[in-house]
Amino acid sequence: MSPMSNLENAIKLFLTFRRAEGLAERTLKDYHAHLAAFSKRIPEGTEDYRAAALSYLSDDINPNTYNIRFKYIKKFFDWSIEEGLFSCAHPLTGLKKRRPVGRIVHIEPDTLAELLRLPNKRTFTGLRDYALILFSLDCGARPGESLKLRVEDFDLAGLLVTIPAPVAKTRQARTIPITIQTGLAVQALMAAHHPAWKDAPVFCSESGTEYLPNSWGHRLRGYSARLGKTITPYYLRHAAALGMLRRGMNVFALRDMMGHSDLTTTQKYLALTLDDLRKAHAESSLVNEVAPRRHRVRKI
Repeated sequence: MSPMSNLENAIKLFLTFRRAEGLAERTLKDYHAHLAAFSKRIPEGTEDYRAAALSYLSDDINPNTYNIRFKYIKKFFDWSIEEGLFSCAHPLTGLKKRRPVGRIVHIEPDTLAELLRLPNKRTFTGLRDYALILFSLDCGARPGESLKLRVEDFDLAGLLVTIPAPVAKTRQARTIPITIQTGLAVQALMAAHHPAWKDAPVFCSESGTEYLPNSWGHRLRGYSARLGKTITPYYLRHAAALGMLRRGMNVFALRDMMGHSDLTTTQKYLALTLDDLRKAHAESSLVNEVAPRRHRVRKI
Protein backbone atom coordinates (compact mmCIF):
# COMPACT_ATOMS: atom_id res chain seq x y z
CA MET A 1 0.00 0.00 0.00
CA SER A 2 1.35 3.44 -0.94
CA PRO A 3 2.20 6.05 1.73
CA MET A 4 -0.69 8.23 0.52
CA SER A 5 -3.13 5.31 0.77
CA ASN A 6 -2.07 4.79 4.40
CA LEU A 7 -2.82 8.41 5.17
CA GLU A 8 -6.11 8.47 3.26
CA ASN A 9 -7.34 5.37 5.10
CA ALA A 10 -6.30 6.86 8.45
CA ILE A 11 -8.18 10.09 7.67
CA LYS A 12 -11.33 8.14 6.73
CA LEU A 13 -11.17 6.12 9.94
CA PHE A 14 -10.56 9.25 12.00
CA LEU A 15 -13.52 11.11 10.50
CA THR A 16 -15.74 8.05 11.01
CA PHE A 17 -14.66 7.92 14.64
CA ARG A 18 -15.36 11.63 15.19
CA ARG A 19 -18.75 11.28 13.50
CA ALA A 20 -19.55 8.41 15.87
CA GLU A 21 -18.61 10.75 18.74
CA GLY A 22 -21.34 13.10 17.52
CA LEU A 23 -19.15 15.83 16.07
CA ALA A 24 -21.05 18.48 14.12
CA GLU A 25 -21.15 17.96 10.34
CA ARG A 26 -19.63 21.39 9.74
CA THR A 27 -16.68 20.57 12.01
CA LEU A 28 -16.20 17.25 10.20
CA LYS A 29 -16.02 19.15 6.91
CA ASP A 30 -13.43 21.50 8.41
CA TYR A 31 -11.34 18.52 9.55
CA HIS A 32 -11.56 16.99 6.08
CA ALA A 33 -10.57 20.26 4.39
CA HIS A 34 -7.55 20.86 6.64
CA LEU A 35 -6.32 17.27 6.51
CA ALA A 36 -6.65 17.27 2.71
CA ALA A 37 -4.65 20.51 2.50
CA PHE A 38 -2.06 19.04 4.88
CA SER A 39 -1.80 15.90 2.71
CA LYS A 40 -0.80 17.97 -0.31
CA ARG A 41 2.29 19.19 1.57
CA ILE A 42 3.76 15.69 1.98
CA PRO A 43 6.84 15.23 -0.26
CA GLU A 44 5.90 12.88 -3.09
CA GLY A 45 6.58 9.20 -2.45
CA THR A 46 7.34 9.72 1.25
CA GLU A 47 5.64 9.58 4.63
CA ASP A 48 7.43 12.69 5.86
CA TYR A 49 4.54 14.07 7.91
CA ARG A 50 6.91 16.28 9.86
CA ALA A 51 7.93 18.16 6.71
CA ALA A 52 4.27 18.49 5.71
CA ALA A 53 3.30 19.86 9.12
CA LEU A 54 6.13 22.39 9.11
CA SER A 55 5.20 23.48 5.60
CA TYR A 56 1.48 23.80 6.40
CA LEU A 57 2.14 25.81 9.55
CA SER A 58 4.81 28.03 8.00
CA ASP A 59 2.45 29.86 5.67
CA ASP A 60 2.01 33.59 6.16
CA ILE A 61 -1.14 33.28 8.29
CA ASN A 62 -2.46 35.02 11.39
CA PRO A 63 -2.24 33.32 14.82
CA ASN A 64 -5.92 32.32 14.78
CA THR A 65 -5.59 30.49 11.45
CA TYR A 66 -2.33 28.91 12.63
CA ASN A 67 -4.02 27.63 15.80
CA ILE A 68 -6.91 26.12 13.85
CA ARG A 69 -4.51 24.25 11.56
CA PHE A 70 -2.45 23.17 14.54
CA LYS A 71 -5.52 21.88 16.40
CA TYR A 72 -6.84 19.78 13.53
CA ILE A 73 -3.49 18.20 12.70
CA LYS A 74 -2.75 17.51 16.37
CA LYS A 75 -6.13 15.89 17.02
CA PHE A 76 -5.70 13.66 13.98
CA PHE A 77 -2.20 12.46 14.84
CA ASP A 78 -2.96 12.13 18.56
CA TRP A 79 -5.73 9.68 17.66
CA SER A 80 -3.90 7.91 14.80
CA ILE A 81 -0.74 7.25 16.82
CA GLU A 82 -2.77 6.06 19.82
CA GLU A 83 -4.68 3.70 17.50
CA GLY A 84 -1.40 2.33 16.16
CA LEU A 85 -2.04 3.52 12.61
CA PHE A 86 1.35 5.27 12.47
CA SER A 87 4.60 4.37 14.17
CA CYS A 88 6.27 7.71 13.47
CA ALA A 89 7.02 10.41 16.02
CA HIS A 90 4.31 13.04 16.38
CA PRO A 91 4.80 15.58 13.54
CA LEU A 92 4.07 18.51 15.86
CA THR A 93 6.63 17.66 18.52
CA GLY A 94 8.21 20.86 19.83
CA LEU A 95 5.57 23.10 18.27
CA LYS A 96 2.82 24.87 20.19
CA LYS A 97 -0.11 27.19 19.61
CA ARG A 98 0.43 30.89 19.14
CA ARG A 99 -1.11 33.65 21.18
CA PRO A 100 -4.45 34.34 19.43
CA VAL A 101 -5.50 37.72 18.11
CA GLY A 102 -8.53 39.05 19.97
CA ARG A 103 -11.68 39.11 17.87
CA ILE A 104 -14.21 40.36 20.38
CA VAL A 105 -15.99 43.42 19.05
CA HIS A 106 -17.86 46.07 21.02
CA ILE A 107 -20.94 47.67 19.46
CA GLU A 108 -22.53 50.70 21.08
CA PRO A 109 -26.12 50.18 22.33
CA ASP A 110 -27.28 53.17 20.23
CA THR A 111 -26.01 51.41 17.09
CA LEU A 112 -27.84 48.21 18.01
CA ALA A 113 -31.04 50.16 18.65
CA GLU A 114 -30.71 51.72 15.18
CA LEU A 115 -30.10 48.27 13.68
CA LEU A 116 -33.33 46.97 15.20
CA ARG A 117 -35.28 49.78 13.52
CA LEU A 118 -34.13 48.82 10.01
CA PRO A 119 -36.02 45.56 9.26
CA ASN A 120 -39.47 46.08 7.72
CA LYS A 121 -41.66 44.12 10.14
CA ARG A 122 -44.60 44.28 7.70
CA THR A 123 -42.83 41.58 5.66
CA PHE A 124 -41.98 38.05 6.77
CA THR A 125 -38.26 38.49 6.14
CA GLY A 126 -38.20 41.78 8.04
CA LEU A 127 -40.10 40.25 10.95
CA ARG A 128 -37.70 37.31 10.97
CA ASP A 129 -34.64 39.57 10.85
CA TYR A 130 -35.95 41.72 13.70
CA ALA A 131 -36.70 38.66 15.87
CA LEU A 132 -33.34 37.06 15.02
CA ILE A 133 -31.36 40.19 15.90
CA LEU A 134 -33.27 40.51 19.17
CA PHE A 135 -32.81 36.81 19.95
CA SER A 136 -29.07 36.98 19.22
CA LEU A 137 -28.62 40.01 21.49
CA ASP A 138 -30.74 38.44 24.23
CA CYS A 139 -29.02 35.10 24.70
CA GLY A 140 -25.89 35.12 22.52
CA ALA A 141 -26.64 31.84 20.77
CA ARG A 142 -24.38 30.96 17.87
CA PRO A 143 -25.85 31.72 14.41
CA GLY A 144 -25.64 28.05 13.42
CA GLU A 145 -27.58 27.12 16.55
CA SER A 146 -30.24 29.82 16.26
CA LEU A 147 -31.09 29.02 12.65
CA LYS A 148 -31.84 25.35 13.43
CA LEU A 149 -34.28 25.96 16.29
CA ARG A 150 -37.81 24.56 15.93
CA VAL A 151 -41.09 25.66 17.52
CA GLU A 152 -40.85 22.89 20.12
CA ASP A 153 -37.51 24.25 21.33
CA PHE A 154 -39.23 27.37 22.66
CA ASP A 155 -41.23 27.60 25.89
CA LEU A 156 -42.69 31.04 25.35
CA ALA A 157 -44.91 30.82 28.44
CA GLY A 158 -41.83 30.20 30.58
CA LEU A 159 -39.60 32.48 28.44
CA LEU A 160 -37.08 29.70 27.86
CA VAL A 161 -35.36 28.25 24.82
CA THR A 162 -33.53 24.94 24.65
CA ILE A 163 -30.58 24.51 22.30
CA PRO A 164 -30.84 20.74 21.62
CA ALA A 165 -27.70 18.61 21.72
CA PRO A 166 -27.72 17.83 17.95
CA VAL A 167 -27.90 21.59 17.25
CA ALA A 168 -25.39 22.80 19.87
CA LYS A 169 -21.80 23.18 18.69
CA THR A 170 -20.54 21.40 21.82
CA ARG A 171 -23.18 18.66 21.41
CA GLN A 172 -24.42 19.46 24.91
CA ALA A 173 -28.00 20.71 25.26
CA ARG A 174 -28.58 23.89 27.23
CA THR A 175 -31.72 25.73 28.29
CA ILE A 176 -31.46 29.50 28.56
CA PRO A 177 -33.89 32.32 29.43
CA ILE A 178 -35.11 35.03 27.08
CA THR A 179 -36.82 38.34 27.78
CA ILE A 180 -40.50 39.07 27.21
CA GLN A 181 -39.55 41.37 24.32
CA THR A 182 -37.79 38.52 22.53
CA GLY A 183 -40.57 36.10 23.41
CA LEU A 184 -43.17 38.37 21.81
CA ALA A 185 -41.04 38.86 18.68
CA VAL A 186 -40.56 35.09 18.29
CA GLN A 187 -44.27 34.50 18.90
CA ALA A 188 -45.16 36.98 16.15
CA LEU A 189 -42.71 35.27 13.79
CA MET A 190 -44.19 31.84 14.51
CA ALA A 191 -47.67 33.21 13.80
CA ALA A 192 -46.43 34.49 10.43
CA HIS A 193 -45.33 31.01 9.31
CA HIS A 194 -47.38 29.59 6.43
CA PRO A 195 -49.58 26.65 7.53
CA ALA A 196 -47.90 24.47 4.90
CA TRP A 197 -44.48 24.92 6.51
CA LYS A 198 -44.44 21.76 8.58
CA ASP A 199 -41.47 21.45 10.95
CA ALA A 200 -39.82 24.56 9.49
CA PRO A 201 -37.13 26.23 11.60
CA VAL A 202 -38.46 29.24 13.50
CA PHE A 203 -35.97 31.59 11.80
CA CYS A 204 -36.55 30.15 8.32
CA SER A 205 -36.39 31.55 4.79
CA GLU A 206 -39.39 33.18 3.12
CA SER A 207 -40.20 29.80 1.55
CA GLY A 208 -40.09 27.89 4.84
CA THR A 209 -36.72 26.24 4.25
CA GLU A 210 -33.67 26.42 6.48
CA TYR A 211 -32.05 29.85 6.52
CA LEU A 212 -28.28 29.41 6.13
CA PRO A 213 -25.69 31.28 8.26
CA ASN A 214 -24.01 32.70 5.14
CA SER A 215 -27.32 34.13 3.92
CA TRP A 216 -27.96 35.67 7.34
CA GLY A 217 -24.48 37.17 7.38
CA HIS A 218 -25.01 38.70 3.93
CA ARG A 219 -28.35 40.19 4.94
CA LEU A 220 -26.94 41.58 8.17
CA ARG A 221 -24.09 43.22 6.26
CA GLY A 222 -26.70 44.96 4.13
CA TYR A 223 -28.41 46.38 7.21
CA SER A 224 -25.18 47.43 8.88
CA ALA A 225 -23.91 49.11 5.70
CA ARG A 226 -26.90 51.46 5.94
CA LEU A 227 -25.54 52.45 9.35
CA GLY A 228 -22.01 52.88 8.05
CA LYS A 229 -20.90 49.99 10.26
CA THR A 230 -19.73 46.41 9.95
CA ILE A 231 -21.89 44.00 11.96
CA THR A 232 -21.80 40.23 11.53
CA PRO A 233 -23.89 37.53 13.25
CA TYR A 234 -20.96 36.78 15.54
CA TYR A 235 -20.61 40.46 16.43
CA LEU A 236 -24.15 40.24 17.83
CA ARG A 237 -22.98 37.29 19.93
CA HIS A 238 -20.06 39.38 21.21
CA ALA A 239 -22.42 42.25 22.00
CA ALA A 240 -24.69 39.93 23.97
CA ALA A 241 -21.82 38.52 26.03
CA LEU A 242 -20.31 41.92 26.84
CA GLY A 243 -23.72 43.35 27.64
CA MET A 244 -24.55 40.59 30.11
CA LEU A 245 -21.19 40.87 31.87
CA ARG A 246 -21.40 44.66 32.09
CA ARG A 247 -24.86 44.41 33.62
CA GLY A 248 -23.83 42.07 36.39
CA MET A 249 -23.88 38.49 35.09
CA ASN A 250 -21.09 36.38 36.58
CA VAL A 251 -18.63 34.67 34.29
CA PHE A 252 -19.83 31.13 35.12
CA ALA A 253 -23.44 31.97 34.22
CA LEU A 254 -22.22 33.59 31.00
CA ARG A 255 -20.25 30.45 30.13
CA ASP A 256 -23.45 28.40 30.42
CA MET A 257 -25.50 30.94 28.45
CA MET A 258 -23.00 31.07 25.59
CA GLY A 259 -22.41 27.32 25.52
CA HIS A 260 -18.64 27.54 25.98
CA SER A 261 -16.98 24.21 26.76
CA ASP A 262 -14.69 25.90 29.31
CA LEU A 263 -13.92 29.32 30.76
CA THR A 264 -11.05 30.13 28.41
CA THR A 265 -13.22 31.80 25.78
CA THR A 266 -15.54 33.38 28.33
CA GLN A 267 -12.59 35.05 30.06
CA LYS A 268 -11.79 36.96 26.86
CA TYR A 269 -15.02 38.88 27.37
CA LEU A 270 -14.22 39.30 31.06
CA ALA A 271 -10.91 40.96 30.18
CA LEU A 272 -12.76 43.68 28.27
CA THR A 273 -15.23 44.33 31.07
CA LEU A 274 -12.32 44.67 33.51
CA ASP A 275 -11.23 47.66 31.43
CA ASP A 276 -14.67 49.15 32.10
CA LEU A 277 -14.18 48.51 35.81
CA ARG A 278 -10.75 50.15 35.85
CA LYS A 279 -12.08 53.24 34.09
CA ALA A 280 -15.09 53.53 36.42
CA HIS A 281 -12.86 53.03 39.46
CA ALA A 282 -10.37 55.66 38.32
CA GLU A 283 -13.21 58.17 37.95
CA SER A 284 -15.15 57.37 41.12
CA SER A 285 -12.72 56.19 43.81
CA LEU A 286 -13.07 57.99 47.14
CA VAL A 287 -9.29 58.21 47.31
CA ASN A 288 -9.38 60.90 44.63
CA GLU A 289 -11.24 63.12 47.11
CA VAL A 290 -9.56 62.30 50.43
CA ALA A 291 -6.03 62.03 49.04
CA PRO A 292 -5.98 63.96 45.73
CA ARG A 293 -3.06 63.43 43.45
CA ARG A 294 -0.63 66.33 43.50
CA HIS A 295 0.50 67.67 40.17
CA ARG A 296 3.87 69.34 40.50
CA VAL A 297 5.23 71.75 37.98
CA ARG A 298 8.85 70.99 37.30
CA LYS A 299 11.21 73.95 37.31
CA ILE A 300 13.33 74.50 34.25
